[in-house]
Amino acid sequence: MNKLTHAEGPQQALTNDVLEKLGSRKETQRAQAEAVVGGLGAFAPDALMAVLRKEGEQRRRRRKWVWVALAAFVVLMVVLASVGMAHNIGVFGGMFSAMCAWAAVSAVQKNAARKLAEFDDIRSTGFLLEALEYDDGQLREIAAAKLTVLLPRLKASDAVLLTEEQRACLNRQTGKVRIDREAPLLLAMLKALEQVGDERSVPAVRALANRPGNGEVAARVRAAAREALPAVEQSAERWRNATTLLRPASGAAADRAEERLLRPSASDT
Repeated sequence: MNKLTHAEGPQQALTNDVLEKLGSRKETQRAQAEAVVGGLGAFAPDALMAVLRKEGEQRRRRRKWVWVALAAFVVLMVVLASVGMAHNIGVFGGMFSAMCAWAAVSAVQKNAARKLAEFDDIRSTGFLLEALEYDDGQLREIAAAKLTVLLPRLKASDAVLLTEEQRACLNRQTGKVRIDREAPLLLAMLKALEQVGDERSVPAVRALANRPGNGEVAARVRAAAREALPAVEQSAERWRNATTLLRPASGAAADRAEERLLRPSASDT
């Protein structure tokens, strides 16, 4: 199979059908899908990340609709109960369950993340952090193994590689990773937070420094968290300063800025 060039748009080759076949139980279908990905050559990670970005955006939109549906469902239950029609709640409950399934992580997302973990690309870090929360035990193991390698390689300048949601995943997972099973991942996360942590990372690392647990491994993780905390606080300060500089002026400050712009200079008078 000929290699695709970047100009030919490698992302178009990764259709949902191809990505679904990556997880097929039929060896021939898996081989065909693997051949398509292999044909992308060096552009395979870019194509996989493009798919994950698109799928992630679609899922976030669906989840918003699920929250709207949940609010409507609660109101409907109250109304039906008040008019003696509570027996109809089951029908709407089934509809809500269907909506939850509609907003769940797709096979395309899981297969794309699983394949992306095969590449040694620092840009994949954020997508693999999201994969930790896909509720797939096997995929979590794969993502955790790759993140243990990638996270310590992050530098402060790599903060731009993580989206807001991916950064939130990193902060959340410091409190969810099991010390007894995934200590290497926790230690890698601490190294990353020293470089790309934000304001939410500080309480997360403090909690990890005080996290209960017996044994040498737990003690080592707590010690690493305490050691990392000053650097995480500095990273949070950098992030705070950067976001402050990017934040537009508002209120009285904006009015003063506009007044300065409109005021004539000395040479104009």
